[in-house]
Amino acid sequence: MENGFFIWLLFGGLIYLAIRWLVDTRAPAMTRLTLRAALRQWLLNLRPELQVEEAEDSLRVTAGGRNGALYLEQLLRRCREYPEHATLLVEDAATAFVAALDEEDGLPEDWAEQVLPQLLPDDAADRELARQALLAGVQVGYVLPSDGAFRWITQAELAAAGVSAQALHEAALRNIERSCNRLVIDAREGEYEGEELMLHFQTGDGLDAARLLVPTFFQRFAPRFAEAPLLVAVPTRDTLIMVSAENAGTAGWLAWRSRQEYHRHAYPLLPMLLRVTERGIKPA
Repeated sequence: MENGFFIWLLFGGLIYLAIRWLVDTRAPAMTRLTLRAALRQWLLNLRPELQVEEAEDSLRVTAGGRNGALYLEQLLRRCREYPEHATLLVEDAATAFVAALDEEDGLPEDWAEQVLPQLLPDDAADRELARQALLAGVQVGYVLPSDGAFRWITQAELAAAGVSAQALHEAALRNIERSCNRLVIDAREGEYEGEELMLHFQTGDGLDAARLLVPTFFQRFAPRFAEAPLLVAVPTRDTLIMVSAENAGTAGWLAWRSRQEYHRHAYPLLPMLLRVTERGIKPA
C-alpha cells in the first residue's frame, strides 16, 4: 500500500515537471523590452488617443491633460514567475491603469493639476487643515503652490468644494508622482556593479520628504538596491535619503545623520528611520 502511494506521488511529480517544461519551452522568458511593447499595444488598443512615452523603467501616459506612469519591475517579475499567465497579467495591468485614468474625482481644476501632499509632524498639524495620519508622529497635509511658497488646503475649503478627502489624497499622489518623472537624484555607487549604496533627494523644492508617498516608491527604487527593503530618512521636509536595509554600516550612518538633520533644520520631521517594502511604510 505504501509503495503504491509513493509510486503515484512520483508519477504525479513527473507529470507536473513535464507540464512545467512544456510551458517554459513554449513561453520564452519575458524581457523588459517585450513587456514594454506589449503594454504599449494594450494601452493603445484600449484608448487609441493616449500619448505613450517609453522610459527605461516605465511607460509615461498622457490622456486629456492627465498624466500617469506605469512601472515595469513588479509586473515583469510576475510575468517571469507565471509565464503561462503573462498575456493575462499584461492585459489586466493595462485595463486597470486606463480605468484609473478615466476616474472623475470632482476636484476644482486648479486643485486637480496642482495639489500636492506635504508631510508635517503631529505638533505642527493645525486642526483646521485637511489632513490624514500617515504613521505615529507624522501626518499628511495638502498644499497648493502659491507665489513661490505653499498654501495649505483647509477642511472648510474641502467641504465647500464638495470634494472627498480620498479624492484630494489621490490627486495629490498623482501630482507628486509626476514631480518625480525627471528628478535628478544624488546616487552613491555600491560595492557591486549596477547596485547603489545610497540615494539622496535634496532638490530645494520643499517636496523631498513628501516623495516618500509616491505610490510606486518601492517599485521604482528597490531594483537599485537588488530588491532589498529600503531604509528611508526624512529628518526634514526638504530631505529624503534611502539605503538598503541589508547594509548595516550605511544604515547606522544614516540613523546618525537623520538625528543630526532633525535637530538643526527649520522644518524638522522625523529623527528615526522608516522601513519601506511592497507592503508599505513603517518605523524601522
